[in-house]
Amino acid sequence: MQRLQARKAMHMADLIDKGRYEHFNYIVMKLLGRSLQEAKKSGPDQHLSLGPAIGCAIQCLEAIEELHWAGFLHRDVKPGNFAIGRAETGDIRKLYILDFGMCRKYVDKNNVMLQPRKKAPFRGTPRYAPITSHIGKEHCRKDDVESWFYMLIDFTNAQLPWKGVTKIKEVRD
Repeated sequence: MQRLQARKAMHMADLIDKGRYEHFNYIVMKLLGRSLQEAKKSGPDQHLSLGPAIGCAIQCLEAIEELHWAGFLHRDVKPGNFAIGRAETGDIRKLYILDFGMCRKYVDKNNVMLQPRKKAPFRGTPRYAPITSHIGKEHCRKDDVESWFYMLIDFTNAQLPWKGVTKIKEVRD
């Protein structure tokens, strides 16, 4: 995250502090507005209209690209992990990526791609998880983009066929 801060990443909230408490790592970022999930629920029919959905989708994809540039996969791309800036700070039209708890580095210190594990545990939220997660394979950058695509469909009034299904096996099948 420090690498993104140094690069002045557009969609990364300002880092205030970071550390470790007992067995937990933490980061403290500037206060942001509501999540895209909350914004979606407040829209007509609990969806975004096409124009705002496309605008949000572009910014979310830019945020994912910035994270990939820093050598990380997000692995839990969903509307709840993006937040809108606040009017008080003049960035109400700007989106930020959040929740790096499932991030995983995909390159080594020399920017060489790491070898994928033969099996990987499920990561993400079933509704937005890529097929790779459902079949127990290692995530790659395309999987963050696949989750972004499912999120885009869900922004509008289009429905994912597995909406409402919560069991990972049922979504996979």
